[in-house]
Amino acid sequence: MNMNNSILKELYAQVCRDQEYVVGSVIPEFGYPTSDENEEPEIIKNAVFKERIPSECSTNLDTIVLSVKQDDDTCREITISNEYYHRLLEGQAMLLKTQLYFEEGTDYYDSNLRAYKEQVNIDYYLQRSNRSDYFFHNFRAHCHSQKTADHYEALELARAIIKEMNPPEYKHLVEAITKKGRDSWYKELFDIFLCELKKQNFKEHSFVLNANEGILKEGAIIPETTAMVGDTVPVAFSLNGLFQDSVLVPKDIYKVVQASSKRVLLFSEKTTEFFVVPIEKFKEYLKKLVKINKRLQKNKPVKEKAYIVEIS
Repeated sequence: MNMNNSILKELYAQVCRDQEYVVGSVIPEFGYPTSDENEEPEIIKNAVFKERIPSECSTNLDTIVLSVKQDDDTCREITISNEYYHRLLEGQAMLLKTQLYFEEGTDYYDSNLRAYKEQVNIDYYLQRSNRSDYFFHNFRAHCHSQKTADHYEALELARAIIKEMNPPEYKHLVEAITKKGRDSWYKELFDIFLCELKKQNFKEHSFVLNANEGILKEGAIIPETTAMVGDTVPVAFSLNGLFQDSVLVPKDIYKVVQASSKRVLLFSEKTTEFFVVPIEKFKEYLKKLVKINKRLQKNKPVKEKAYIVEIS
């Protein structure tokens, strides 16, 4: 056992001696796990140990009752497993080690503090090590910190995370995806991404094109087209997939919120999603849309794939 592990073991033993199952002992801030691992945990503060309810099967399955003081000075009870309770006690030992043995602001201090936050589940928006079982956590954290704008950016982000994985972790991830089924995996990936994106409205997102490209104002006509900034268009998108050839983003109504000499920024009020489309590709699509509308006016059928714009 190396010195770091030896120190942690001693501090953990000290924490357990001082407060394990002691009524009224304070439990530092921690993340209260939900039934859905992809949901943000509730951050619990002002919790104290109240009771241990034994299990007939295993001590790990004992129920720990905590009393949590609310803002209005009332208390509510929550329960965690004995196993999770000891995980929190070990977290306290990790925090003690960080504070006692490392200088604040150093790499050692920061890395140990990150490990502590991961241990007690308060690192919802922080990066963890690039392991396969942390893929969705890291994807979600990246989406939050980088304010990922659309499905394309989300897939590129996921691709970058996977590219940095070492071969064994990548193999584990692929095995997990294959086991769950690719369709369900994509649904989960997009559900996480959309959940994060919907927490930000258009003004807060502040996603804009590069000002150096010459931004057209609201109502300005996009050169070589009859479309204006502010118009709406029906469009679907086809993106390069991670483990399949393409991923389809279903047709929706998008508003042209910005346009420049190089790109067009489209926004869906329904899904609050953004897509950046190269200007030439957008012009080509507008020409196709004219033909689509002519067919619709003549009551001729139009296939959904006619609305697809490929982004790669």
